[in-house]
Amino acid sequence: MKRKSRKRLLHLTAVAFLVCLCLGSVAGTAQSECGLEDEPNGTMQTANVLGQIPFWGSCCVMGRINGWKDFFTFTVEVGSEVTITTASRENGDTVLTVLDAAGNPLYVNDDVAPGVLQSRIDTGYLYPGVLYYIVVEGFSKSAQFNYVLYINTSPSIDPSTLPLPTPPGL
Repeated sequence: MKRKSRKRLLHLTAVAFLVCLCLGSVAGTAQSECGLEDEPNGTMQTANVLGQIPFWGSCCVMGRINGWKDFFTFTVEVGSEVTITTASRENGDTVLTVLDAAGNPLYVNDDVAPGVLQSRIDTGYLYPGVLYYIVVEGFSKSAQFNYVLYINTSPSIDPSTLPLPTPPGL
């Protein structure tokens, strides 16, 4: 097998592994059961595909910041609110961003709280089947540390489908 073909096969295997981990509900998953990011994933075009996160689903990916950004894509199975969190044993200072398919930022978080360097985003309603991007980066552009990215969904109601109450007296 040619070296280039083998490298492509390994890349596809790693991406398929990420997708498989995100398909089942794995709430409370140990880090040893998380997928591994696949380099290169430093642009929207080279983003790791996490696949469709199911109803009440979870996913985790272990990655490394080396002074650049890591990009991941996902969709949700049903209209959902999504919680995206980073953790680092090395006290890595992450910045999380959720982008729409055009690259526009929808949500951004640097620190969960004062003195807590991990990041957390609680999205509003995300539409099923729509492609979203997660960007993980270090606060310092020269940062180098390992991290775990956790993604959890919970079902939500599309607010535009709710009936509007009639004001009293009308």
